[in-house]
Amino acid sequence: MHRDTTPLIQECLPPLLSSRYPTKRTFEHYPNNMSFFQKSYFPYVIKKWDALEMKDRSLDHIEFKSKLKENYKPFIPKHFKCGFKLGSRLHAQLRLKRSYLNCHLHPIGLSITPACKCGEPTETVKHFLLECQQYHHEREQMFSKLNGLLEQPVSKYTKANLCDILLHGEKPEIKDKYMHNKHIFFCVQRFICKTKRMYFNEDNKPSNQVQAVPQLNDADSTASHIA
Repeated sequence: MHRDTTPLIQECLPPLLSSRYPTKRTFEHYPNNMSFFQKSYFPYVIKKWDALEMKDRSLDHIEFKSKLKENYKPFIPKHFKCGFKLGSRLHAQLRLKRSYLNCHLHPIGLSITPACKCGEPTETVKHFLLECQQYHHEREQMFSKLNGLLEQPVSKYTKANLCDILLHGEKPEIKDKYMHNKHIFFCVQRFICKTKRMYFNEDNKPSNQVQAVPQLNDADSTASHIA
């Protein structure tokens, strides 16, 4: 690892060990050996380096990066990039749990409640996609199209399985399912946009607790000094 880094980074690395095949990294020159330190950048990366096969360590820089990408980069199905920009973005926000649903906004202080307007205690992704009666008409249109696309009728799936299909596709690990999942994603994204729910709700915005100090004009300032 030393020879593949810049001199500045080499100064931060532990000293080279005399053994070609070290069995343990000790980090003697670091001031502590606490658990949070072991999870920091250099100890973590060095352990990953030690876990690599010797033939991978000897690859040149470009081949080494390609090999790491194969081993560590998460698989992203091709159909995740389907759809027009707005629908695809809103769909991805639901999938990543970073949407404008109250269940995602409430924990980070951007909504005063996790509840849905319909009265459901928590406005979850599953509730929005499959249950909320505010979007019954849009959901029926989506289901009518999905019944001709899914491997089984919509009614045959459990809510958990159906929600997972709407977010990730049906058997997304199979590349031959690309066109199948592409059409499923179009239906879901059309539903999301028609509901117009994926926008920030100002009604649920927490009120600002810090009141602004009123500014005195010149006359008020003079009067206060005289008093």
